[in-house]
Amino acid sequence: MRLATWFAANAGIAALAVDGPLHGDRAVVGIGPLTYQNRAALEGAVKVHERMRRDWLDTLAAVACSGWIDGQNVAFLACPREPGMDSRSASASLPGCGGR
Repeated sequence: MRLATWFAANAGIAALAVDGPLHGDRAVVGIGPLTYQNRAALEGAVKVHERMRRDWLDTLAAVACSGWIDGQNVAFLACPREPGMDSRSASASLPGCGGR
């Protein structure tokens, strides 16, 4: 969030953060980090990251379709922590905006 705040306040660049499954504002009350890690491991890292990718693209599409951003000029910062995860795993074209 510090980077998002800096980009918005100092560079005039729109910033957006999406919490991952069971993380941040999407965390399940009462479970700790170990329980979260166990749930993610049971689902599998690839499936968890694919869900996160879909969440990200759906969020970007909604914001772009609202007219708040230019969906053709989007960049992102990611901090991959799983082996084999890199920026390509999160990138894709945004879906159309129903006539926009």
